[in-house]
Amino acid sequence: RSSDLAAEKGNLNAQVALGWMYFDGQGLVRNLKESAFWYSKAAAQGDIKAGQILKRVKLPAHRAGHL
Repeated sequence: RSSDLAAEKGNLNAQVALGWMYFDGQGLVRNLKESAFWYSKAAAQGDIKAGQILKRVKLPAHRAGHL
């Protein structure tokens, strides 16, 4: 997928998109570990919202509720 390649090359928007897709299971199998990985990449580039979402993704399921 082009979004995977763009994210791997450091495209911030693609990283956020993949973070969401893995979180929500949109077109991919839901995978919170992968979601956190891509949100952390975006947060490292300065995306504040990605950093906030990352904190919520990393919460244990019984505490996180739904986003």
